[in-house]
This record gives sequence, C-alpha cells and structure tokens, in this order.
Amino acid sequence: MEKDNNELDLIDLLKLSVNFAKKALIWCLGVVLWIVRFHVKHIVLIGLFILLGIALFTYRYMPAHRNLNADFVMKINTETSYEVYDIVGDLRQTIDREQNSQLAKILNLPPAVAAKVKDIQPCFVIDRHNNNTRDFIDYAGSFKEDSLDSRMKNFLAVRIWVKSGTDFTALQNSIVNYLKKNSYLEKKNVEKKIKLQERIKIVDKEIASLYDLRQQEVRGNDRTSYLAMENNRFSINDQSSYSYHQDLMNLNNNKINYESQLKEEIVSIHSGVVISEHYTLKYLLTRSIIPFYLLGLFLALIVQFRRTIIKTIKE
Repeated sequence: MEKDNNELDLIDLLKLSVNFAKKALIWCLGVVLWIVRFHVKHIVLIGLFILLGIALFTYRYMPAHRNLNADFVMKINTETSYEVYDIVGDLRQTIDREQNSQLAKILNLPPAVAAKVKDIQPCFVIDRHNNNTRDFIDYAGSFKEDSLDSRMKNFLAVRIWVKSGTDFTALQNSIVNYLKKNSYLEKKNVEKKIKLQERIKIVDKEIASLYDLRQQEVRGNDRTSYLAMENNRFSINDQSSYSYHQDLMNLNNNKINYESQLKEEIVSIHSGVVISEHYTLKYLLTRSIIPFYLLGLFLALIVQFRRTIIKTIKE
C-alpha cells in the first residue's frame, strides 16, 4: 500500500512539473510576442534612435575621426627600462592635465599635432623564462614578475593614442629625441662612456702586456713564430708549447664590444611604428548603436505606459 502511494506521489510530481513547464513556455512565448508587438507599434521612435546610433558609429569610424594606436619599441642603452618608464610617464601626466601647449613645447611638435595626442603610455617588454627573448608587451600593465618571467631592462615599448591623420614617425622621433635630451639620462650616459673608456684602456694594457710576454717567450725559446694584428684582430703562427692566442682574441673582442657601446645613443628605435585601432569595432557598436537603441526603447516604454505613469504621479 505504501509503495502504491509513493508511485502516485511520483506521478503527481511529474504531472505538476509538466504543467509548470507548459505554463512557463506559454508565458515566455507571450512575453516574446508582446515584445515583438511593442517594437512594431513603436518602430518609428525606436528606429529613429537606432538610426542616430548608426550615424554616430559612422562618424566615429570615419578615417578622419578614428582613434589609432601607434606602437613602437625602444632599446635602452643607458640606465634601465624602469627609469625611462618613469620619464615617459611624465609626458602622460602632461596630457592628463590637458596641457597641449606644454606637450608641444616638450616634444617640439606643432600645437595642432600635439592636440591630436590623447595618451602616451610606456609599457614593459616581458621576457618569459628569462631567456632574453621579447615574448610580449604588457599593454595592460598587469604583469607581475616571478622567478621565471621578468620585465626586460634594455627594452621599453611606447603606445601613443592619437587621432587619425597624424605623422606617426615624426611623433615617434620626437619622443626618442626628448629622451636623448633628458638631463638625467645624459648624465648617466656620460658616466657610462667614461667607464667604457677606462675599460678600453685596461684592455689595451692587458693586450700590450700579453703581446710583450709572448714575444719574450718566442725569443727565449728561439722558435719560429710571429704575432701580428691585422684589421683590429690578432693572428699568430706559433710552434711553441704554449700560445697566448685565445687570451689575446678574448681581450680584443672585449675591446670591440666596449667601442661598440661607446657609439650607442641613449635610446634607439628597435622596431618601427605599428598602427592598430584604438577602439575595436565591437567597442564602437556597444558605445553607439546599442545605447541609442536602449534610449529609444526607454522612451517608447514611457509612451506606452504614459497614462499609468501620470496616474501614479497624481496619486
């Protein structure tokens, strides 16, 4: 008897569930039909606002009004990317304060060009697994260093948000020249060159010392040998039991490296300007057509229920 009651309860529960599902489906269909009728009834008002949204979207997406990102990467030859990051950040603060004339003066730009610059964002270049490879650029500023991944100290990216029609290469050169003339970086660059020159002198002395020692050994052993420097590189023909060739080559390579660093500028352009859309197509759609559609829908609802709204206000 108890088993039969359980079976009846289960059947009743199943019937209730089916009836509820039917009612829910009928209610959902009724809501959909009401929404369709509502849109058809107020199609003129809603359609007008959608057209206004499309017009705004078209205006903002026109070549003359588009917002673009101009990205490039610099190689830092003096100090580290952290110091240069802060210096570029000062330009960003100037833009935030809407001091276009000051920005034009700092970067030596025409005021009309400076007015088109909406943001200058320094971004760290990230090296994954610390293998000295430029893996990606942290445009979001959300990267956190750990034992495997780090910010590269000799590279820094810059993203410039500008209006269309800007000479991007000229703007890039203006920022690089601004950094080259920075007093702090200039001072550090002078200090770096003095240290390099001192290292070159030390290497020259070591090379001369090894050269003399080798010549003395050759004369002492009375061997057929000669040591010469051609095109800034040593060559040796030696029959003795010991040769200084590798040591001399290493010292000479160090000297060439130091001399190469002496010729480096404070910063240099590592990669040219890459242009991309600042606002994506999806962003523009959600910020133009959709808001106007919702505004039209809101006004249509007010028109639809105006009598109820007026009655409620009077009460």
